[in-house]
Amino acid sequence: MKEFKSTKFHFGPITETFNNISSYIIVDENIYNIYKNHFKKESVYITPAGESCKNFKEVEKCLNFFLDKGINRKSHLVVIGGGATSDFGGFVASILLRGISFSIIPTSLLSMVDSSIGGKTAVNTISGKNLIGAFHLPENIWIDLDFLKSLPSQEIESGMGEILKYAFLNDEIYQTVKNKAPIEKIIKACVYYKNQVVKCDFLEAGNRKILNLGHSIGHALEVHYNLSHGEAVRWGIFLVFNIFNLNDLKKEFKGLNHILFGSYKKPSWLGSDLDVASLMDLVKKDKKKISNDKIELVILEKIGKPKLMPMTFSELQNRLEEIKHELG
Repeated sequence: MKEFKSTKFHFGPITETFNNISSYIIVDENIYNIYKNHFKKESVYITPAGESCKNFKEVEKCLNFFLDKGINRKSHLVVIGGGATSDFGGFVASILLRGISFSIIPTSLLSMVDSSIGGKTAVNTISGKNLIGAFHLPENIWIDLDFLKSLPSQEIESGMGEILKYAFLNDEIYQTVKNKAPIEKIIKACVYYKNQVVKCDFLEAGNRKILNLGHSIGHALEVHYNLSHGEAVRWGIFLVFNIFNLNDLKKEFKGLNHILFGSYKKPSWLGSDLDVASLMDLVKKDKKKISNDKIELVILEKIGKPKLMPMTFSELQNRLEEIKHELG
């Protein structure tokens, strides 16, 4: 079993010291273009933006780039970008020379509150999202809120999808969101909560699974409807609450959406046209399935009290078909 070494978190300005942290850097191309004067080009691998970097061809190019630069087992890699970049960079660090240390500078809201934390790394395949990866914990995470100033609105909304998840999982975060606290306070609450969960279950053998609220169906929505990750999680949570007739939580979902997103407008595909058969094809490939005919979904007894609920694929498909006409 892997030894758990807790990540150190740092809050504050970071852009002036990129190259003082490490000689080896992976950075999202959008971030590089904004901050290119802060980098020494010869030591920087620039990835395509977003999910397009998470493939084996890009991994091979990156590995060869650093091997050509003379990277060794004592080297430290720094990954700068959003959630997809940290997934990719962490995976590269986990397999390069059989594993080197790395740190993350998350530049998106989603990465700050969720994907940079906990050591999950992965790339995608034609079979699905994040199916090839490793657990490899970053040594440091630097959170600089100035990066949020350059984020487009859809990226802010994607991060809000994960914050919505945390508001249902933890009562303290729920109260923080309901009280319309500053975004820095919400981010710190999410960081602290996820890190505590990860400390107790690094390899996701038990309680860490609760962090997957909305994700099994959400990943299918993300791929099939080409959604951002946070948007997919948002509506994955909504579908779970409807599948299990959690009426009080459906009301809370609506209220929290008004706070976090400023509205409660459902997407056009969420209704009688929901493509259940195609979604189920993707759900059946999800890494959270517990057998060839069953998956484990996260539901809530109430806010702050999640639990795991096994469900067969046929039961899930039948429920989605039953409720889709009531969703629009």
